[in-house]
Amino acid sequence: MHRGVPHGRLAYALAGLGGIVPYIADNIAKLRRRHYIRNATAANCWFDFASNKVNDFVRRYGDDFCLVINASRELDDAYVIPYSIGRQVFTQVALDARGRWVGTILDSNLVLVPSHNSLRVASYHNAFKHFRL
Repeated sequence: MHRGVPHGRLAYALAGLGGIVPYIADNIAKLRRRHYIRNATAANCWFDFASNKVNDFVRRYGDDFCLVINASRELDDAYVIPYSIGRQVFTQVALDARGRWVGTILDSNLVLVPSHNSLRVASYHNAFKHFRL
């Protein structure tokens, strides 16, 4: 179990027994074309998104893409947040001095610093249904 109740497929969970490849790892090439994916494997699920890259996705897809915070390379533990939902917290005033949104996820609460904008993300945990492949 990782960060609460496990969802989705476990991957490599039984070390050495084969296991199923995590959904994101198994589809990374296709996913990266349409969604902004960041690995966030620290215990506090630290992540950053560059505003210029988000703006590129907005120009190409409007609101129809996801911000993905991938918390594990070994099992399914990712937050798949549709940009149409995430944009309410990923605002201009929440950017850091380098033009990034920086934050953590603890207890299914995404919090950006230094703005303290927050979003409850429990329903987006392993929500692979939001991907279009």
